[in-house]
Amino acid sequence: MTKIIKKSATSIAVCASLVTSAFCAQSQLGLPDEVMAHITDLAKEGSPLVFDRAQQGDPEAMIQMGYTCELQGKLDDAYRWFKKASDLGHPFGQYSVAMFHFKGMNVTHNPSLAASLMEKSARQGLPLAEHMYGWFLLRGIGVEQNTRKAMKWLHSAADHNYPPAKGELGEIYWKGNYVKPNLTISRNFLVEGADAGDPLSQGNLGEFYLSKGNQFEKSIGWDLIKKGADGGDPKAMFLYATHLKESATPNSPLPEEALQFMIRSAMNGFPDAEVLIGASLLNEFDNNQQAFQRARRFLTDAAVQKHPVAMYYLGTMYQTGKGVSKDSSRTKTWFAKSCDAGYKKACSLK
Repeated sequence: MTKIIKKSATSIAVCASLVTSAFCAQSQLGLPDEVMAHITDLAKEGSPLVFDRAQQGDPEAMIQMGYTCELQGKLDDAYRWFKKASDLGHPFGQYSVAMFHFKGMNVTHNPSLAASLMEKSARQGLPLAEHMYGWFLLRGIGVEQNTRKAMKWLHSAADHNYPPAKGELGEIYWKGNYVKPNLTISRNFLVEGADAGDPLSQGNLGEFYLSKGNQFEKSIGWDLIKKGADGGDPKAMFLYATHLKESATPNSPLPEEALQFMIRSAMNGFPDAEVLIGASLLNEFDNNQQAFQRARRFLTDAAVQKHPVAMYYLGTMYQTGKGVSKDSSRTKTWFAKSCDAGYKKACSLK
């Protein structure tokens, strides 16, 4: 990741400009404008009856209203409806409110509350909540890190045939970051998820094939990563963007397609992409508070996911006063966290 920043931070100036433009005003879903317009029209047509049901206390209608508002970019209204459903114990309402607080979308960034609500939703058997709660436990986000419990929830989501959980488990058993590696189990999970059309599984299976060294498997790997990227998986977007960069002429700017994949990856929460875009915004602009605020949002989201380089850049922001008030205490705190997470450059600064 650090090497990528050194190679690309300057050449990504166009990308930084795009981040401050209307490109970033797209829906959280990242759908094309014409598709968003069609969905919005349909949502408006169905809303009166659904609105009445929601007002009368129907949690399913509240969820539908929340989803409609989210599609329309009305995040405050979306949160309000999801919160009403969550307070009534609806698992998707709990999941949605948890994601709002995890992402800090128009509400207070609160990983602990996010983890608590996600657990409640998972215990009601919602597969995507089981997957996300397992993801929280695996990384210690909002809750104490616990590999055993994390694997239990991820397996439960996979048993409920939730393909992204299979993609997650496939990567875990392949790379052996949390459990003893098992390539047979890994490949089975990844193939099942990819065959179901899951972008996360497609991207991870593609990366799995790339690791084999065989030219034929590498070709299949990049095809799968492209499928994952086109399908919306943020890590696959990042991998494919870096592949396009490395395939381009040396010292040339990032190709347009690579820029867009990198931006979409960051906007969808992949920490390496968030750090790359955040660092670019800090380095490419002078006294542009809008750019610095966007940088802070990207870097904070990556830092929540325990990215050490993001923590380092947040420390530099408080050190230099870019987009924030200078604060020596916060500077030292972020540098210390970055050092503890393994980024040696921060260790001499804490």
